[in-house]
Formats: sequence, C-alpha cells, structure tokens
Amino acid sequence: MIAVNTERLMRDLDALGAIGRVADGGITRASFGDADLEARRRYLVRCAEAGLDARVDGIGNIIVSLRLGPAVASRAAVWSGSHIDTVPNGGAFDGALGALAALEALRTIQEHGIELARPVNAMIYADEEGNFASLLGSGALVRGYSRDSLERMIGRDGNRFVDALVAAGGDIDAATRTVVAADSVHATVELHIEQGPVLEDLGRQIGVVAGIVGLGDGTVTFRGSADHAGTTPMGRRQDALVAASAFVLAMPDLATRVGAESVITCGMVRVDNGSSNVVPGIVHVTVEFRDRDPERMRVLEQLIGETALAVA
Repeated sequence: MIAVNTERLMRDLDALGAIGRVADGGITRASFGDADLEARRRYLVRCAEAGLDARVDGIGNIIVSLRLGPAVASRAAVWSGSHIDTVPNGGAFDGALGALAALEALRTIQEHGIELARPVNAMIYADEEGNFASLLGSGALVRGYSRDSLERMIGRDGNRFVDALVAAGGDIDAATRTVVAADSVHATVELHIEQGPVLEDLGRQIGVVAGIVGLGDGTVTFRGSADHAGTTPMGRRQDALVAASAFVLAMPDLATRVGAESVITCGMVRVDNGSSNVVPGIVHVTVEFRDRDPERMRVLEQLIGETALAVA
C-alpha cells in the first residue's frame, strides 16, 4: 500500500502556520502582503526541493506539476489544492491543509514512480479569502478580469490590487490573460477542514461534499447627510448608519425566509470620514450571500436589493 509521508506533511503545516502568526494565536496572511509572500516563497522552495515544476500565472496562482512525457502531459489534468492566504486572525489549517496535502500527493507519486494516465497538478489559488475580490485566483481561471476591473480592486487595508501585484513582481497585463480552457481540466478535488459545526454535531470525522454553493457579494452604499452631532435635532437627521444598521439587522430573517441553506453575511461596515461628533453621511456595507440552489441565489440577490432601497 502506498501512503503519504504524514510526518513530512505535518512539518510543512507547522512551518506554514508560523508565518503570519499574531499575538493572540491566530494567523494573518493578507494576499500579497509580506506574510503571504513569505508563505508563497516557502511553498515554492518545497516544490523545488522535491524536483517538481512550479509556475506562477498572471494573477498569482501557483501551478505545480510533475515532469511527464509529452503524451501524458498533453491530456486534461486532475487538479488538487487550495489557498494559503488567510482571513484576518485565521486558523492554521483553512486552505493550508488542502494546499500542502496536494503537494504531498505529488511528492508521493514521484517518489514511488507511479505511472499516471493524465497529469496531476497541485494548485495554490491567489486571494481566495477576498482581500481584493472573493475567489480572485480561481475566478481568474474561469472568467478572467479586465484591466479596468483589476484597477478598481481595493483591499481591506485600502491598498490597490494593481500596486500590490506589481510590488510582488507581477504584471497587470499578464493578470488579464489567465483563463484556462475548460477541456484542459479533467477533475478537481480539495481536501478541506470542516469549518462549521455540522460534522461535529453528527459525531462524524469526515464527510464528502454533496454540492457547491453559489457565492454572491457586493457593497451597498447608504447616503445621508453629514451634519453636526450637537446641533442637528434627531427628527431632522438623515443618518446613513441608522439606515445601514436597519439593513444589516434585516439580513438574518431574509436569509431564513428564502431557505434553510441560505446565508447572508455583512462582514464590513465603513463610515466615510467617520467622527464621533458628525452624523454619518456615507456608509458602505459589504454583503456576501450563499446558497446551493441557483434560483434561491437569484431570490436572495433581488431581496437584498429591495431591502436596501426600502430602508434608505
């Protein structure tokens, strides 16, 4: 029986988990930030040590492959992998497990001289955690991005994607040429930790994905009037944050009404020129919604828009 080297895999996970570690124990590796770039460099070093070929596409995805004969290499490939960027204060295994497990699978195939019927690639998808755009790297492979859309992307810290990519050695024109042909991918598989409570509640150690949810997101902007907090009567105020708060509070009930699998998250609220003594004039709320059913996704998008207009 052929088995992966679990001790080597755990060493890699421990080493990756030390990059971007913050004081309270979490990990912050914002895409194309210093910690993320160090993690990517370490990953590429591991690939080189194993004698694997690795390349980086225009958007920053890393594609790792075995050295195969032309007949096999020309066939549609099996992909496996994940991401190594994290949410702020994230965990050590989200993304990292799938990314390093795929690398370990390739090392095992190579070390045992396993003959393949088609290529197997390990993938690192850039910015899957949405610092600049949700599922940025994988989205670039499927639909691609125009230069204009890339130039409009702003990260959580207010930095521009194009600046971060160029600083990391990337090229904006190359970032617009990332789409892969659908028939070049035979299948894709990802090993991932359970991030919710379902398996734990069921007392099960492992599960198989039954479906992939759709993901929609956007920013809702509420515009009021930035008036003086001391002299503007309550009845005369047009407080954008009050409207935004009503919108956020309506989202849980909206999701529940649409379906048991529907979820809506408002993860960031930003007040433009916010001050304790100024009535908020402009407020931006990020919204992300997910569901496995395309029709429910359509309903969610429609109702979110209608709710934003109703509370404004």
